[in-house]
Amino acid sequence: FVPEILYKIYGMFISCFVFWGTLALLKSKKYSYVILLLLVIVIPVVLSIYRSYTYDFQPQGRYLFPALPGLAILFVQGVKNADDLIGMKIKVA
Repeated sequence: FVPEILYKIYGMFISCFVFWGTLALLKSKKYSYVILLLLVIVIPVVLSIYRSYTYDFQPQGRYLFPALPGLAILFVQGVKNADDLIGMKIKVA
């Protein structure tokens, strides 16, 4: 198994790229796009929490899969925006 610190570092990088992606979209004045992506991420989490507390508590990660495309789009935008922040050219297909 992998040490727990590596998971924390990996999570930190993903969080940073998602944050940079959100900032990049806000900077380009695509507010409706950002709101839509954030809703795509937040709604499955809220519905999963509601279902867990209303019916029976069984933490199921499969209910959070619909949030992955929104996170992926923000992550890719963050990677594209990272070259401006750190001065490295990163090629994204």
